[in-house]
Amino acid sequence: MSPFRRSVDAMSMDYRQAVGPHPLAVPSSSMPFLVDAQQDERGGADERDDAERSAVAPVTGPRILVVDDNSGIRSLARTILAAAGNVVTTAETADEAVHLLDTGAKFDLVLSDVVMPGERDGFALAREVVSRCPGVAIILMSGYMPDAGQTWPTPASFLRKPFHRGELIDAVRTALASRQH
Repeated sequence: MSPFRRSVDAMSMDYRQAVGPHPLAVPSSSMPFLVDAQQDERGGADERDDAERSAVAPVTGPRILVVDDNSGIRSLARTILAAAGNVVTTAETADEAVHLLDTGAKFDLVLSDVVMPGERDGFALAREVVSRCPGVAIILMSGYMPDAGQTWPTPASFLRKPFHRGELIDAVRTALASRQH
């Protein structure tokens, strides 16, 4: 550990001992479990992070897969949904999401952008989810209105981007409540 880091850690400890925890601080063990299908910058999953995640008590909320090629929207959706008590996994493309399904990952809801790079778009992903995973709720999101001529994957619903926190939470709750088991 660097001398600077030791100094910062020591100051943080002195502060916490003097004034106590921040009034808005949330114990890390009560934070929702976040999973990101993205690899770290070294090209692989960090085994230390996996071990730390395993030590955290699992959240029992709905399992949601967020698929969007825009990292900002993907991160925002993940943060909002995790704060609402969901177990969130992310993927950058529909192809990556299908790979997660191939590995046996299970989800209660898939929230996907419509227009993405790769072999599949959000509509193709929704059709894949419907055929492979009956009963999984699907929400497709886009900044564009769906084309009236587009074959809409049943039972997918639509969320227009940009969305507000409450709109996302409401769409997820509605989709989960109406999903077919």
